[in-house]
Amino acid sequence: MLTIYKASAGSGKTFQLVVEYLKLLLKNPYNYKHILAVTFTNKATNEMKTRILEQLHLLASNENSDYLKILQNNTFTEKEIRDQSRKVLKNILHDYNRFSISTIDSFTQKVIKSFNRELGIAPNFMLELDSDMILAEAADRMLAKIDKDKKLLKWLKDFSTEKIEGNKSQRIDDNIKALGKELFKENFQIFFPEDSESVYSRENLDTFGKELNDLKNKFETALKIKGKEAINSIGKADLSVDDFSYKKSGVAGYLNSIAEGIVKEPGTRIFAAAENIEKWYTAKHAQSAEIHQLVESVLHPLLLEIIGLFENEGEMYFTVLAVQKQLRMLGILTDLKEEIKVLLHEKGVLQISDSNLLLSKIIDQSDSPFIYEKTGNYFSHFMLDEF
Repeated sequence: MLTIYKASAGSGKTFQLVVEYLKLLLKNPYNYKHILAVTFTNKATNEMKTRILEQLHLLASNENSDYLKILQNNTFTEKEIRDQSRKVLKNILHDYNRFSISTIDSFTQKVIKSFNRELGIAPNFMLELDSDMILAEAADRMLAKIDKDKKLLKWLKDFSTEKIEGNKSQRIDDNIKALGKELFKENFQIFFPEDSESVYSRENLDTFGKELNDLKNKFETALKIKGKEAINSIGKADLSVDDFSYKKSGVAGYLNSIAEGIVKEPGTRIFAAAENIEKWYTAKHAQSAEIHQLVESVLHPLLLEIIGLFENEGEMYFTVLAVQKQLRMLGILTDLKEEIKVLLHEKGVLQISDSNLLLSKIIDQSDSPFIYEKTGNYFSHFMLDEF
């Protein structure tokens, strides 16, 4: 049976949880072994433990308790409640380790420790909640290596340049820490699992970077060749960009930009010129007939080829640019992740952000995972506070 209590802070939620806990204890003085109560904070854990023990002491000592009448309403007589409270209190005090009220991180740590051999984790590891502290120390360590690590230096320079050009913070250490927070997010951990680190090694990133650069250069070169061919044909006809409609802002200006290696997607005027040759020039131009002939025989076909390049390969090209922009960030994250890994090993620490993935690895999508056999088969009742 699942019971959910929704209540705001200070409305008596802990009081009600203690009532439910005491009812289970009164039914069986050994039930404390089979109840798992989980909270978010140490304060909440201590409060719940203290309140349960205090009330058991009051009830066992025949003293007044705010819980007595409530428990009596649940078919227990006062004598039964007090007699049973004495047994429960004695049992708990003599077997306090089985009094399972803890924070979620403590319970997670307990589960992971029970599987330390299967996961290859040191049995004396500590669970670290403050990822910012780990990240700050790892970032400082990484930055200390830039004098000797030229590749890292280049990545950081490019990263810093991009921030400056975007009119963003120029504090490289703060930027790296902000970027590094992605490492602790579950989505990134799934994308960047421990057993596939080699996929994102420097060598692989360099190889991938070169492949991207080849694709980028191939597209830009093809565009530039066609743009130069168009501008050269205009020059051979003793014409200039100013002889065409809208001058530098028109189709001839667009071709000139392409010839100079400036990649610009075709706009409204360019598509209009592709559909209608007369959009290239004005009828009042003294050389309109010559321009019409040049456009029809040379410039229009070249423009269609340029538009065709964008239609067929433009998406790939702009994807390459986007990936290149992120590639150096991935390189920085790769180095930062390695620093964090070394740091955690030195300190004997496991991050709380890694615990979900480790537990998932233990369960491995099983319908009846081994985790229950090893750690949870003695729990019959579960209380989850503040979830």
